[in-house]
Amino acid sequence: MILFEDVHLRYPGGALALRGLNLHIPKGTLAIMAGSNGSGKSTALFLTCGLLRPDLGRIAVNGGPASGPGSEGRRSCALVFQDPGVQILGGTVGEDLILGGRGAGLPSASLEMRARAAAARFGLAKAWETPVHALSGGERKRLAIAGALLGDQRILLMDEPLSGLDYPGILEMRTILRDQRTAGLTQVVTGHDIEPLIDLADVLVLLSNGRVLEAGEPARVLDRALEAGVRPPCSWIQERKIRDWSEKALDPVKEGDCNS
Repeated sequence: MILFEDVHLRYPGGALALRGLNLHIPKGTLAIMAGSNGSGKSTALFLTCGLLRPDLGRIAVNGGPASGPGSEGRRSCALVFQDPGVQILGGTVGEDLILGGRGAGLPSASLEMRARAAAARFGLAKAWETPVHALSGGERKRLAIAGALLGDQRILLMDEPLSGLDYPGILEMRTILRDQRTAGLTQVVTGHDIEPLIDLADVLVLLSNGRVLEAGEPARVLDRALEAGVRPPCSWIQERKIRDWSEKALDPVKEGDCNS
């Protein structure tokens, strides 16, 4: 469970990033946090996992504080940045996972076993000895997720997970999100383009100017998407429905599709 109560944050020397953010994301939920640039999406993720502390307000993760040494936010949350390169440190897939496990303080005796299990979990078992520079964009994303979850965290935070992915990579990411939801993880992903993931979401959170404009079941929230600078899915524009994106993507494009 993730809870924000009247959270404010201003970056040093910068503008106010969050202006009284109130948000509740239940355990086991897949939530999409969407909004235009500067709306506060990434800031909210960084606060959730304890990388930042709010100036005002309260943030709770599973009932405990989000920030501070040994906090619930730091123990329970796995963060994957938009650019996976900033958190990939090893020369090969295996080396990176083992380095990440050491950094997380995992027991040395079981570290390689856990790292290999993580590689297999995200389809990287055969790439164990592969240099990270030879990985595709989708493989690098999967490596970053595998490393972030090595400590068996139950909350997965992903900043713009579809950034730079082609169609097969997006399908892989959809599978990852479905699998982690089945495993009971709470997931929060940010994005500008919500169409490829909206049919998977339990909750859509629209951010605007550092506040929650609307949050709830996607079908209840989508009518306000444009107010947050977010384009609604084509199926919503055309039919007022949320359709399975993997099926919609294979439909023939018709003249006038997606025109609002």
